[in-house]
Amino acid sequence: MLNFAPSSPGAEIALGDCYRAQNDLGKARDAYSKAIELDPNSPEAYYKKGHANTFLGNFDEARQNYMDGSKHDEINTNSMQFIAYTYLYAGDFKTALEWLYNQAAKLNTSSSDPQGKNNATKMMCLQDCAGIASFMNDAGKLKEIVTMLEPLYDQMGNDLGTPEGKITGKAQLLYQQAIVATLEGNYDMAKSNAEEMKTVLDPISDPSKLDGYEFVMGFINLKQKNATEAITHFEKPHSNSVLTKYFLAMAYEASGNKDRATSLYKELSDYNFNGLDYALIRSDVKKKLASM
Repeated sequence: MLNFAPSSPGAEIALGDCYRAQNDLGKARDAYSKAIELDPNSPEAYYKKGHANTFLGNFDEARQNYMDGSKHDEINTNSMQFIAYTYLYAGDFKTALEWLYNQAAKLNTSSSDPQGKNNATKMMCLQDCAGIASFMNDAGKLKEIVTMLEPLYDQMGNDLGTPEGKITGKAQLLYQQAIVATLEGNYDMAKSNAEEMKTVLDPISDPSKLDGYEFVMGFINLKQKNATEAITHFEKPHSNSVLTKYFLAMAYEASGNKDRATSLYKELSDYNFNGLDYALIRSDVKKKLASM
C-alpha cells in the first residue's frame, strides 16, 4: 500500500493497524508517528499511537497522545475514555473510575456543548464507570451510578423518538439493575430483572437483542457457582464480546475444563485493540495464563 501512496497518512495508519494485529507494537507506534508527521491534524493517528503506547506500557505517553488527539477532534469522548483505560491497564481501577466520573460531572457545569450531546457523552462515561464498578464487585458504587444513568436512559429514548429507542433505554436500565442485584447477592431479584429485560426486548427484531440477557444470566449463575449453567448462557450471544469470552473462560475454569479455559484466555491475551472490556480483563488474563 505504501508503495502506491508513500505520503498517505491513511496508509501509515493501516500499516500500524497491521503491525498492532501482529503484536509488533514498536513498529505500529512508528507507523502512527509517521501518519502524524504527514497529517498533524488527524485525531485518529494520535489516538492509535496512544493505543500502541498503552499496550507497550508507556501510559504517560499514551495519555499525552490522547490529549493531543482531542485537540483535533470535534468529539472528545474518545480521549476521555482512552485516558481512563490507561489506568485500567496499569491496574489502577479506582483512578480510572474517578477520572470518568469527574468527566461526567463536569458536563453538568462547565461544558458549552448542546444538552443532547452532553447527555450522550455523560451516558458513555457513566456506562464505563458502571462497567468498572461491576468488575470491581462494588455494588454500592454501581448502584449510585445506575441511579445517575436512569434519567439519561429515559432521555435517550425520548430523544430518539421511536418505540425501539424507548425499549432500548428500558432494557439497559434493567440490565444494570440485574448486575447490581447480583453483586448484592439478591439472585432472585437479578433473575427477575433479567426476565423483564427479555420481555421488554421481545418486539425488537435484531437477532442479537438478547445478548445482554444471556450475559446477565451467565453472570448470575457464575456468581452462584453454577458453572455449567453459566457456560450455557455465555455461549449463546451473537456478538464477539471480549467480556463475554472472558467470563466464559472463567466458567470453564470453574467447571474444571482447564484446557478450554486456557484456550480462551490465550485468545484474549494479545488482542491489542482498545476498549473498556479489554482494558478490564487484560491484566487478569495475563496473570491467569502465567499461573496455568
